[in-house]
Order: sequence, then structure tokens, then C-alpha cells
Amino acid sequence: MLGIVSRIEQQALSAGDLPSGYENSFVNFFKRSFKYGETFPGDPYLCYREHMYESAPLAEVRQTAIVLPCLILETLAEHETKQKAYHGLKDHLRKPCEGRKLYSTAIYLERTLDEAYYPALWKEALEDRNQKQVVSREFRYHVERERREGEDNDQLSAHELDREREGRRHFAVQWKRDVEAAGVAIGKRLFRSRSRNPDHSYRVGVPTACGQADDLVRDQSSSDKNDLTPILVVPQLWIWRLGNTIVSAQALTRSTSTLGTDPEKGWQLHLVTRASPELQIAAIVSDQIDLFGQPQAHGLAPLDFFELGICRLLSDAERYVARRAYKDLKIDKEASLLNDTADIKTELAMMKHVLTQQKEVLDPVLRALAQSPVERNDGAIDDQISTLGASSSNVPKEPTLASHEHMLTARQKALSSMDTLQKYFDRIEKILRDAEHVEKMIQDQLELKRSYVSIRDARAGLVVAVSVIGFTAVTMIFTPLSFITGLFQLPLESLARTMVPVAGAGSTNSVNDTVNSSGNDAGNDSGDDDSAYTSAEVARWFVTTEFATLAVTLALSVGVYFLFIQLHDQQDSSTKESFDNKNKPSQVRSRWLSKLRSWRAPGKQESTSVNGSPGAEFKEGKEAV
Repeated sequence: MLGIVSRIEQQALSAGDLPSGYENSFVNFFKRSFKYGETFPGDPYLCYREHMYESAPLAEVRQTAIVLPCLILETLAEHETKQKAYHGLKDHLRKPCEGRKLYSTAIYLERTLDEAYYPALWKEALEDRNQKQVVSREFRYHVERERREGEDNDQLSAHELDREREGRRHFAVQWKRDVEAAGVAIGKRLFRSRSRNPDHSYRVGVPTACGQADDLVRDQSSSDKNDLTPILVVPQLWIWRLGNTIVSAQALTRSTSTLGTDPEKGWQLHLVTRASPELQIAAIVSDQIDLFGQPQAHGLAPLDFFELGICRLLSDAERYVARRAYKDLKIDKEASLLNDTADIKTELAMMKHVLTQQKEVLDPVLRALAQSPVERNDGAIDDQISTLGASSSNVPKEPTLASHEHMLTARQKALSSMDTLQKYFDRIEKILRDAEHVEKMIQDQLELKRSYVSIRDARAGLVVAVSVIGFTAVTMIFTPLSFITGLFQLPLESLARTMVPVAGAGSTNSVNDTVNSSGNDAGNDSGDDDSAYTSAEVARWFVTTEFATLAVTLALSVGVYFLFIQLHDQQDSSTKESFDNKNKPSQVRSRWLSKLRSWRAPGKQESTSVNGSPGAEFKEGKEAV
């Protein structure tokens, strides 16, 4: 690039376009335009430039430098291959840096969306986030879903099965169903794109360690789905205007000078040959901005993946809510839906950040375009301008009315780029609102589940409380009864007086007497077996014991309650009193006097003998205060 700029400067000096005294002005401006990012990258290989529009107008020549971030979809395999080649080239050309920069070579790798938004993150974290991008996740989800449906569907034809095994269909069928169900009118573009490119192959230019570009041909029908997985990257478009010359640069896999390459748009050659530099810059920038909304990977634009993701989450959330899943206390499904929704919202915020940077660059570009003519000032055709492989016969030699109208159309299209950006912002806001709706549904489901758990716990607590009351009642009834039973078995004189003789127990007693007489002296008390306690006596003791148990239990409960209340009140009052006392001047003075007394305690006897009074120490302490 520096050599190209040097040749442009030499040609301008020789042609007289650059006045004397401005030698090396192009080269110096080109070097100054390389401003590194303010945030030190966590991955030292991810050097980047901040987005910018810098213009250095001179009296005779105008110089402009532009760095525009773009949003492009590419495959994960392509990105990883370029990373390896880039690291090899970087290691081959690296030099000791000056200051905080690691390398001084002006070689930059395309950064992913997360790498562009979080440049300070370490390498491992960025790699993990790159694998979890929304576009990659949705692609894998639909591929896996279609694979499962293909295995379960026995009615597929042999031709369709062959296409499935070879990877020809990928996820188009399932995505068309989801798109039609969601009402998103992008399914036709998907199939139209695939019909135009039936072999699914593409060529990738990757720089090697020798600084060359190896053309790697990869077949997208590979069995490894990582070769097809899309990933959102943020390449930078670099543009320099050096007088009437435009120099642009971007990744090797894409070309910024696409004007005239499309046979359906041959009229764009007028922009190359006769358009003003401002119009050419605006056309290049506008083309990159329009690319974001056009079908890219698998016939879908980047925002299409997010819309499909929201449609999937919305469908899953509605099915999940419809089957009354609040009875299931597991929250794995809710956590998964919330995480997917949060990822979509986060990446949409990143995309808004990149689009905002584009807007900041586009605004001065359009202002310069609005103040400039559509045609070049010299009105001549530069023979050195590359026609990008187009036939020279297609290049108009003289300005015509048609060429002027085409340039006016291109200017109007470039001026409408701001409206295109606004459409992107509106579409992102719509997806964000849908994401908020899905998130609210899941949050409502979680709230319903929490309410269900609370109600169920309350009912369970009520059952436990009733059970406790029942057990308490049984305990309070049978505990006194057990006590009375044990009490009546004791040989107490007062209880024996209440016993009455029992009629009809003679035979039994005689047998007992015979048994007891063969034993020890215990038979002497066998006469007491002829008597028993009356039912009234037992009932009287039972009722008395029951009321005594209730009274003691109630007294203990009331006593513990009032003791707890009293201790709580005392604690509150002591806390409040201690807080108030600390703020009283008298209490502060008393504390300081006590501290002074403690400090002078060792010399108390000496001070008393000298001053002749016991209060001298206190007076001295008071004077000290």
C-alpha cells in the first residue's frame, strides 16, 4: 500500500497535480492515518484501527482517510483457515514494537463480532464466544433438527436421501418451514440462491507465510458441518483519497472495487471513469452498507438469522407455556430459552454499535458528496484507471447524457444510504422487541412457577399444621392418661383409701392366695386385690391432670412469649439509647474525662501529695479538656 501511495504521489508531482513543496505529503498523510485502537487488545494478534473519517484539505489538493467497519457473514472454516495463515504471516514479518504495540507490521485480520465489541477480552474467552454466535447456533440447530427429521421420515425418496448424505439440502427445507410459519418473506431468496449455485463451492484467497495468496477450493458439501457454519465478522474497509485518486483496501476474500464487474450493471463504469472522487467514495461506502442487508451465507442476510432465532424461541416458548409446564419444578428449559434470548439481545446491541460507527463515517461522506459535483473536474478519462477486467470497449470515451443520468442515480443511491442504515436500526429494534416479548413470556412462566411452588408449599404447610394439631391433641389426651395409669400403680395410702371392694372376684382371689402363699411374704397383701378404683375417681384424676397439663403448657407458652417481647424491647431501647448517648455533648465530655483519668492513673498519688487535695487530678483533667 505504501508503494502504491508513493507511485501515486510521484505521478501527481510529474503531472503537476501536486504543487512543489508538497513532496511526501501523500506518504506522510497515509502514515498518519494508521491510528491504533484505544483499547489494548487481549489477543495481541488482533490489531485494529478505530473507525474514522479524517480529511486534510490543502489549498491545491484534498486528502481523506476513511476506516469503515462492515458486517459480513463467512464460514467458520474459512475464518479459521485465514487465522492460521495470518498468524504464520504475522510471525514471519513481526518486529519489535514501539511502546505498547506488539507488532509494527500493518497487517490486520478480520475480527468477529465479539472480538470487535470486546477487544480487551483474552483469547480463550473470545474463542468460546465465537463458537456461540447466534448465526452459528441457529445454523447448527436447524441442521441437527433436519437431520433428526430425515432419519425419522421413511417416506423420503432415494434422491432426497442422497442429497441429505451429501449435504446438498443442508437446512433449507426446515428453514423454509420456519420462515413461512413466522411470516418472514425470505424463504424464496434462500432457494433462489441455492438454485443459482447448485455445486455449493466457493474460492477463498488466503495469505500464506510467504506473503502470497493461495487459492483454496473448498466444497461446501463436506460432511463436516463446521465448513458450512456461518460466523459474523467485522472487516474494515480502508479508503484513501489522494487528490483525484481513490485507494481502497479490504480482505482478500472480498473486493471493494466491484464497480463494473457485474455485467448487469455495466453502466457503473461511468462512475470509475467520470465520477468525482466524492461520488466514488460514497458509492463504495454505500455498496458496503447495502451488503449488510443482502443475502450472504446460505442465501440469508445476517439479520435473517436473528429473526429465525426469535421465531424459534417464540415457538418453543408458546409450546412450553401451552403444556402447563409450571407443574414441573425444573428450570432447565427456561434457563436455555433465557440464555438464547440474552445472546440475541447482546449481539444485536453489538451490531447496533457497528452500525452506529458506520453512521458516524457515512455522515461526513454524504456531506462532502452533497457539496461536490457528480463529474470529475478535469472531464477527461484517466487511462491508468483499471476497468477491473472489463472490456475497454465498454468504457465510454465521451460524457453522454446517459452517463450523467447514471451518475445522478448513483449519487441519489449514495445519499439514501442513511435511510438504509435507519432501516437496519428499525429492523434491529423490531427483533429486540420480539426478544423482549419472548423474555417476558419466560419470566411470566417462571413467576407462575414460583407462585405455584408458593401455593403448594402453603398447602403442604397447612397439612403439616393440621397434622401437628392432631398429634398435639392426641399427646395432650394420652399423656395425662399415661401419667394416671402409672400413678395408680404406686402403693400410695391416699389412693388406697379411695378403692372399693369388687364383688364376684373371690375365686380369682383364692387362686391368687394359693399362688402367693407358696412364694414369699408378698402374699400378705393379697387381700388388696379384692378392691379397685371407681370410675368417678379415675375420671376426677384424669380431668384434674388434663387441666393441670393445659394450664402448665399455657403458662409456659405465655411466659416465653412475654420474655421474648421484653428482651426484644430492651435490646431496641439499649441500641437507641447507646446511639443517642454517643451524640450527646455531655456524654462525649464524660468519655474524654474518663480517658484522661485513665491516662493519669499511674501518677495519682504524686499529684495528690503535691496539690494537697484529692480533686486536683480531676481539676487538671478538666483544664486539659
